[in-house]
Amino acid sequence: MKISYNWLKTFIKELPDAIKTGELLTEIGLEVEETHTTGIESERLKGLLVGRVVSCVQHPQADRLKCTQIDDGSGLLKSVVCGAPNVREGQWVVLAPVGCQLQSASGEVLKIKKSKIRGEISEGMLCAEDEIGIGTSHEGIIVLQSPELKAGMAFLDTLTTESDTVYEIGITPNRGDALSHYGVARDLAAAWSIRQNLPIPVRGFYPFNQLTPSQTLELNCNITAKESCFQFQYAILNGIHNTTSPKWLVNQLQSIGIKSINTLVDITNFLMHEWGQPLHVYDFNSIQGAELKVRMAQNNEAFIALDGNTYSLNTNHLVIADAQNVLALGGIIGGKLSAVTEKTTAVVLECAVFHPQVIRKASKQLSLYTEASYRFERGVNPHLSMQVMQQALQMIIELTGARLSQDIQSNIIKTTPPSHPVAFSYQRCFELMGKEISKSSIRQIFDALGFCIESEGSDGMLLQIPASKPDICREADVIEEIMRLYGYHQIPASNYIRYAVSDTNLYSMHHMESEINLLLQGAGWHEMMNLSLEPNFSTQYSRILVNNPLSQDLLALRTSLLNGSLKTLAHNVNHRNTHLRFFEWGNVYHHAGQATEGKKLGLVCSGDMIGANVHQLKFTAVAGYLKSIFQLLFDSLGISTVTEQAISADGLKVSYALMFQKQNIGFWGSVSEAYKARHELKGDVYYAELDALQLLKLKTSNKYTEIVKFPYVERDLSILINVNTPFREIHDLLIHAFPKIIKSVTLFDRYKNAQMASQHALGIRIKLQDAHKTLSEQEIEQVMNVLVKKLETEFSCSLR
Repeated sequence: MKISYNWLKTFIKELPDAIKTGELLTEIGLEVEETHTTGIESERLKGLLVGRVVSCVQHPQADRLKCTQIDDGSGLLKSVVCGAPNVREGQWVVLAPVGCQLQSASGEVLKIKKSKIRGEISEGMLCAEDEIGIGTSHEGIIVLQSPELKAGMAFLDTLTTESDTVYEIGITPNRGDALSHYGVARDLAAAWSIRQNLPIPVRGFYPFNQLTPSQTLELNCNITAKESCFQFQYAILNGIHNTTSPKWLVNQLQSIGIKSINTLVDITNFLMHEWGQPLHVYDFNSIQGAELKVRMAQNNEAFIALDGNTYSLNTNHLVIADAQNVLALGGIIGGKLSAVTEKTTAVVLECAVFHPQVIRKASKQLSLYTEASYRFERGVNPHLSMQVMQQALQMIIELTGARLSQDIQSNIIKTTPPSHPVAFSYQRCFELMGKEISKSSIRQIFDALGFCIESEGSDGMLLQIPASKPDICREADVIEEIMRLYGYHQIPASNYIRYAVSDTNLYSMHHMESEINLLLQGAGWHEMMNLSLEPNFSTQYSRILVNNPLSQDLLALRTSLLNGSLKTLAHNVNHRNTHLRFFEWGNVYHHAGQATEGKKLGLVCSGDMIGANVHQLKFTAVAGYLKSIFQLLFDSLGISTVTEQAISADGLKVSYALMFQKQNIGFWGSVSEAYKARHELKGDVYYAELDALQLLKLKTSNKYTEIVKFPYVERDLSILINVNTPFREIHDLLIHAFPKIIKSVTLFDRYKNAQMASQHALGIRIKLQDAHKTLSEQEIEQVMNVLVKKLETEFSCSLR
């Protein structure tokens, strides 16, 4: 939000200089993110005149020069040679006459003298922006356009030369009271009074003259949306001349970057930025019937807004309407049908207070954000609306010549108490601050903020907090206000370090994450981080929806890491990145009776796993590659004998659950065509999602064992077995037969031909080793015989 230093000075006479004020704003929590200086130094423009080009002809000795005759108001035309390409007869220009001293934007000083340029007399200079220090353009001379220009008048009189400092302030969502110059001035006065140790007054409303309405034009108001509209006040004025705003009003708005439109609109904008209360004016002659309706919109009701766009409304949107049309989207924007123009002679002035949540929801649903909605969403002070309304009537009457036709009609649906009580303790305040400050300073802050002391004891008091501070509802909030305005920089840091002991389980989880991160990064994988919110597409789990989503793509909490993983994959594919291997630690959310949250590890891979190389080696992601990666993780965590079960999982066309002793520790599979199409992905994509908490529970502590001194022996088996028998079952059967001797079971060969029918041949290598002795040949043969017999019995296979 933009705040003008000069505007603040209309509220506080004893304001420090602009630099100190900016520092003070940041100290009290209204962080100044950027500062701009506007206006022009009048000293550098002294002596410059407005001139009119009476004639303009080509210089006889130079193609790029013009000989002009300039009327400078003296009665004698001045001959000026000019090299600007845009000089034309009839233009109003800026003339630097002989004797004038110019200072450019770079600081260079030039004194104008009468001279000859290629044989022609030149009695002055026609100026460009950079030559007089009001801009950087040097493409041509300044051409003035205004009906009030006269030859010989001072150029200074055509400009806004008063310098101003404008602060870009970052306002937090709870500070609706600071969305105006008055609100900021009140905070500044409180802070400055503490530092000066004297009360700093803040200007209030200007006196309002009582007027007698003519009753020539009247309207009734019917409010049916009483849950969404707390106050609705309106008045009617006629005899309006809605022309250009006076210079002071235009300058005031321009100082904070608001373009002047016409007097009526400028007045409403001015008062909104001065007091924080949005206003709106309707052209009275555009209203059908003799009644305004404050109601909820109908489904698919059309509304043409001031921005020229047509919006389709629904029953969640608050509108102000007449007998036939929607005139405004309440609290957000006015309508094209009732917009005021230069031809407007009668208006309805509206000042209302709307429900913040209703305005916020409508604004986000329609993606329509305005200065008015920005304030209504954060809450406006309901006790200022009548005074702002009176001030607006006074200004419209004074600046447009209007007459009051119907006096202020006030409809107060919900009465807001002027204040609410909060108990305050000095001792508790000093404990939280970590410093004792004088009670008189605390009272000064309370007085400046409008806090009333209802009763007082030896250690504290009962405060009445004004309605303008709805964010203050407990003692800690009051103490925060004291610290903010007293100055955080004046509170010394504590000599004690306080910290909470970390939960052991959380530490263990962090330690496990670090180990797995190192393992995956060493294998060429990259970590990704995605949002926990995603679109509300159907899943096998009940979703948790967001009540107030930022967009249609952020409607629900994710039930899996898959969607975010595919978005990351698609982003990298679109940027022609290779080695598409990503992992992510993140929470997923389900709703089965109650909301649950669980941490997962997601793995996704696709495309080439090996980059370009001189050997022309290629390896595209396959299911076995992903399985080898999470098997690597299981081995590093000490989790053995993980089995698989076919399941159905969201987004996967072929998927398997990973089981350890009947515990589900995750799943994996290949991504379905529908999910790939959603992200415009092609080719095979493989995905796995592991349960982090289960991994942590099953993780064994690192144990170091002595290197076995005795040699190992390898024996190969070649068996004929049914093709539908998973090798995992063969592996588990063999390795559990003699767990102390058999160290590994590896598949090294597979063969099949037409004569084998439903069978195929597998070559299996078995590694045998005893930690306490060298195995004899007889012992090895006994083990192998047992293994063969188990295979024949369990799987009906035969040796080749």
